Amino acid sequence: MLAGLVKALRHNYTIVDEVVAIIIIIILVCGVAYAVSVSSGNSTDPYTISLSYTKTLDNGTTMKYYETNASLYKMYIHNSPTACNATYEELVSFILDDKTDQIPYGDDSYICIDYAVAVHDNAEKQNITAGLITCDVNGSMHALNVFNTTDKGLVYVDCTGARIGEPVHNYDKIAYIDGLYRVEPITDISPYYYVNDQNGTVSNIHVYW
Repeated sequence: MLAGLVKALRHNYTIVDEVVAIIIIIILVCGVAYAVSVSSGNSTDPYTISLSYTKTLDNGTTMKYYETNASLYKMYIHNSPTACNATYEELVSFILDDKTDQIPYGDDSYICIDYAVAVHDNAEKQNITAGLITCDVNGSMHALNVFNTTDKGLVYVDCTGARIGEPVHNYDKIAYIDGLYRVEPITDISPYYYVNDQNGTVSNIHVYW
């Protein structure tokens, strides 16, 4: 029976089938190559930035580290070629309009780096140049955003939201990382978040633009 099936397939095989098969193979090869390129951080897109850094260990070995989210996925930010620096007023207007801070925080689902990546990419889509910072606060990793405003220079913004079940507020904050981590609300109704880390020691700062 199997031999008969093979014979039938060979009999019906045409040059069109061969062309289709070749096309399918090419598509599969290109797809695999793209997946490998992206997963290794070698994307040819100059506007996609891998959140990674190198560090030289005490023994002289150079290691590459990747910023990851709660699911341990490597994180990337996407820049816009038309983005430019905003004024402080324009920045605040964008941050208050952006609803990333309303996404519930979850240790296993959505953490600070997810907020920072979302705010970065949303800003770039609005043609506002944005940066992303990762750092340690009292030894724990944290992420926030940075903007180089035209009138007030570098402004740090933390839009990390509240945990599931906590009151619905505006959680957008101006942050300070000059040795100690401090935040203050952008609006009067913004409660402090990460209040336990107020005045926490900041170290291992990495900046991505």
